[in-house]
Amino acid sequence: MRANHGHSAAATFVSVVVALVFCIGAAWLLINRSYVVDQLAVWQYEPSDRIAALARDASMNSTGTFYFYAGQPVLHDSQDEFNASCPRQEKASAILGCYAAGVIHVYDVRDERLEAVPAVTAAHEMLHAAWDRMSTQEREDV
Repeated sequence: MRANHGHSAAATFVSVVVALVFCIGAAWLLINRSYVVDQLAVWQYEPSDRIAALARDASMNSTGTFYFYAGQPVLHDSQDEFNASCPRQEKASAILGCYAAGVIHVYDVRDERLEAVPAVTAAHEMLHAAWDRMSTQEREDV
């Protein structure tokens, strides 16, 4: 009978440990849900060579690249598609990128004189994605 009681105590202990691990895991997921969603988005996102080059040309570190890819960046070579994705907010100036509905949009400027513009635009829009993920306290600190 004693052996059975010992087995029951061990089973209860294992059940408590499993429940505790589950609760801690659930709490971590709840607290870090934005990061988890971003991580899943980054794992599923397959950047084109040109998008990867924008991150490289902008000298994004691993965190910047993470936020850039979490924003599912789209490089538009069609002015009509870009304008449909990025409604004009500033009537007096041209826009070459936007962060709309959680997606980074960059217009693919092909003029050699403006060669650096897409990478600079990509970096700027990545900062919008990073800002969007900051807590109120982090934003106040910045």
